[in-house]
Amino acid sequence: MRTNDAMRRLLGDVDVRELGIDDVPGGLRSVLERGWTATGDGAYLLRGFLDGYVGDLDAFQDVVALETAVNGRAVTDFDLPLKDRHRRRPLLRRAFAFALSGLAAAEDQGLRGMRAHVSLSRAATEERPLTAHITFCGVHPGLPPYLADPETAQGAVAELSVADLPRQRAEVRRSPETVSLLASDGCGRGEELQLMLSDHGPPFRVEVTRESGARTTYEGNTYGICLAKLQLDMEDEGLQLCCQGARPDTMSSSLLHASGGRHLYLVDPVAKKITDELVDIFDPAPYEAVATYAEQRKAFFDFTGMTDSGWQMPR
Repeated sequence: MRTNDAMRRLLGDVDVRELGIDDVPGGLRSVLERGWTATGDGAYLLRGFLDGYVGDLDAFQDVVALETAVNGRAVTDFDLPLKDRHRRRPLLRRAFAFALSGLAAAEDQGLRGMRAHVSLSRAATEERPLTAHITFCGVHPGLPPYLADPETAQGAVAELSVADLPRQRAEVRRSPETVSLLASDGCGRGEELQLMLSDHGPPFRVEVTRESGARTTYEGNTYGICLAKLQLDMEDEGLQLCCQGARPDTMSSSLLHASGGRHLYLVDPVAKKITDELVDIFDPAPYEAVATYAEQRKAFFDFTGMTDSGWQMPR
């Protein structure tokens, strides 16, 4: 966690490592329950804030400005006493609990590199009580960070990342995630595959256990590459993976690749539009909605108008 001296003095007896979702006020907790979404230009936004945002999303100079505006809110404090000695600690607990829970929710959706920013200042009222503000933004190559140096910021500020999540949560994340995928020929023949996903990368690894007990490990710079290699092996046996990552109406981006390739955008091929809806590549999809790897490639080049160079996935 990066802080300036003003925030370090305010934190005092507040141990952020003990905070969790139960410390988040109800209204902000409902926002976290709705999760994160992404825009076509790569901005990561809390869906609960985005749906209520009344400004012009196209008016910002870059995605960092867009993210910090839409994801920024004051912490609920109307029920707190006005005196600092009664207000400081509960206000800080609420602010940092929301910041950490928002980062945890983003990581659960595969959105890596997110940062939470907490600031405390005095309200412009006669009583001048302490108020807290929180916002979230990603780290975007080529764009200046939201908070370059906390020590030069006015007021008390802190920047948090997933490295600041409580240790208990970090230990849970190290447990390998397992998912089940159906491979089918669409005519009644199929097999349920058990996938164990590495919890970090690159390289990412997906270990696949067949019904026979045979195991194969696929490795790649993203989860999507691992899935594509498995997809090609299943096609050699006349089977197709019934998952979101095998749909022809999906597309990735450099930011999604940088986050591990766990998610894809849905696209509207008729309108030639990338939607803001994200899907998890390992979530199930009906057989009728999926395609072969070659059909997916053709759909991508048809959508973008680019020329296929003939590159082939290393096996």
